[in-house]
Amino acid sequence: MIITSENRDSARFGREAFNEIVKYFPVLYSGLPQPPDVSYYQSGIFKEITDTDGNKKTISFSSEAGQDEYFTLYAYFLKRKNRQQDANARRSALIKIYTALNSIFGTLSYGGTYFGHMYARIPAYAEYSLYTYENAKDHYTRDYPVAEQKTIFLNSLRQYITDEVKVDNNILG
Repeated sequence: MIITSENRDSARFGREAFNEIVKYFPVLYSGLPQPPDVSYYQSGIFKEITDTDGNKKTISFSSEAGQDEYFTLYAYFLKRKNRQQDANARRSALIKIYTALNSIFGTLSYGGTYFGHMYARIPAYAEYSLYTYENAKDHYTRDYPVAEQKTIFLNSLRQYITDEVKVDNNILG
């Protein structure tokens, strides 16, 4: 089974491996979804199991690449719950925004593994944002325009970029 996320990252699992993940990591799909980082740490990250032949084996998401795989699975399962009418458009917009912010901060920090791995994890954060918005919107009784807050945020971000480039003009892009 190949699971492809919205940002085109994918994880490949054999049927048996996928079924074992479903069996031993129910936090991925059952109950109320937690934020991706919380879910990851609540999952146990590492499971030692005994297969049908009595052999001990390990299922682990303990490396950075393993965490990326976990987040891909998290996004896959939560996407199945996020079936509201405008989910695809909102999902795409969130992934685009989160990716752009990751790129900006990665560039200003000269990259690094954190920013590289975040690209694989962004769809999980987008799915959780969709989920929390959909399940909390009835609790918000105020509806007002956010154009001014958006302008303030973008101006603040532009100022931050300008300040960083002034301090370190070796930043490319």
